[in-house]
Amino acid sequence: MRALLGHPLLWAVLCGLAALRLLGTNVDFAGFLLCLIAGWLVAHAVVRGLMALRSPGLSFGLHVGVAAAAAAALFLLTRGVIPGAVDASVTAALSFSAVPAAGWIWLTLIGRVSGLVRADSARRTARLVSPDWTRTNDVWELRLPAVALRLSTYRGVVGILFAVAAGVLSVFVVVFSDVAMRMSPLMIVVVLGWLIGLPIYGAILLIARARTVEVLVRVTRGRLVIERTTEEKTDATRVVDLAFGEVRALRWAARDAPTRVEVRPVAGSGVVLLFGLARRPAGMAATLPALPTGLRRRLEEAGLSARASRGGDPRGLSGRDADLLLTRDASASARSLTPVGERDRQAPSAR
Repeated sequence: MRALLGHPLLWAVLCGLAALRLLGTNVDFAGFLLCLIAGWLVAHAVVRGLMALRSPGLSFGLHVGVAAAAAAALFLLTRGVIPGAVDASVTAALSFSAVPAAGWIWLTLIGRVSGLVRADSARRTARLVSPDWTRTNDVWELRLPAVALRLSTYRGVVGILFAVAAGVLSVFVVVFSDVAMRMSPLMIVVVLGWLIGLPIYGAILLIARARTVEVLVRVTRGRLVIERTTEEKTDATRVVDLAFGEVRALRWAARDAPTRVEVRPVAGSGVVLLFGLARRPAGMAATLPALPTGLRRRLEEAGLSARASRGGDPRGLSGRDADLLLTRDASASARSLTPVGERDRQAPSAR
């Protein structure tokens, strides 16, 4: 008896019968609400029955079929397929009930599909591996595929992309003003992103993957060296070779897209290693490993202070502590470039 009283179909029938008595009267709005409730209860009972099936494949297949049938029934009801001999109250009750019933069936189907996509994405992410640091005595090393660019070139490309995006958006709003007025701002961004942004991103990705090289990041007791890994070691393979005192800033964007490493020296142009856009081996994640605690402490002892990067915690207490910005203040940078003898003459009292 308890199972019968708690079954949604029983309450759907009761709501439907009550709605038939109220439709066409002075309180027909209450009948309309009861029709909506009855339709949702029927759909809830159907979905609950589908979820109770032991075979997930059969359950999902039947759910797709029921969703298609509900959409077809809703379409046919709008075409007036119910014979005229049927009572008007019954026709109205069926029409009112079909809307929430079809809507709930489709919403639960969309939820199941999105759940399958999330589960598959989580499984694939769990199987991916990130490049990892290796330590030999006092030397930390990290091998990874990357696209090496001057920092000025990287910033110029980003600026051009923002300018192109703003220009395309402005042209679309001005030239196609009638269409733009009928679209929400979010819809405009989505449409332009698919039609224009996606091809541009694809072209950038192809260029980046064509320029991918294997690099080695090596941090010794006092130097930061980044070089292309080739059989013949020459000065041309060195991307970065700086003493710690010559580094003004180091951005380690392990998860902040695009994942990258930025090195800005005290003097000269900076370098960026784009890892997220590079061509990676199968099974390698697009995220960088966090800076090891010992290596990070070594950099901080050399005068680079940690700052949070886009919401990260510089103390390493948050989940985004892998995204860090290590910087040196201006006075320390100027002092690192001053010869030792000159510093002694400028500050004799420091002896």
